[in-house]
Amino acid sequence: MVEAPLDITVKGDASGWAERLGGQVTSTGSVRLGKSGDVTALPGFAEGAWWVQDLAAALPAMLLGDVGGSRVADLCAAPGGKTAQLAFAGAAVTAVERDEGRMARLRDNLARLGLSAELAMVDVMNFEHDAPFDAVL
Repeated sequence: MVEAPLDITVKGDASGWAERLGGQVTSTGSVRLGKSGDVTALPGFAEGAWWVQDLAAALPAMLLGDVGGSRVADLCAAPGGKTAQLAFAGAAVTAVERDEGRMARLRDNLARLGLSAELAMVDVMNFEHDAPFDAVL
């Protein structure tokens, strides 16, 4: 059995992190590691320098282009990769998640990364918001 590769999104210096972690930079700017193991033990994890995010999962937020200053809703947001990606890019993110355990994981990930978002724990079918969004994922 072959272990799936681990993709991470870095806050900066993808080449440096790829070299440090023994990975390679992908065409989307993610860093792909050959194997995962205990990701919490890898350099940079605890410091919030990067987060685990599959290359394919990073694409939807990338397709929005420059989101700096935009209001973006991330529906079904946990564990928070896209929320982090959007917040890091300068968007005002509202992260919607209905499951308490998954919301706790999203909250913990944002705290570790030093990023913030408005968190709404509600079923997306019942989600209401006062202001319009520029984009919705």
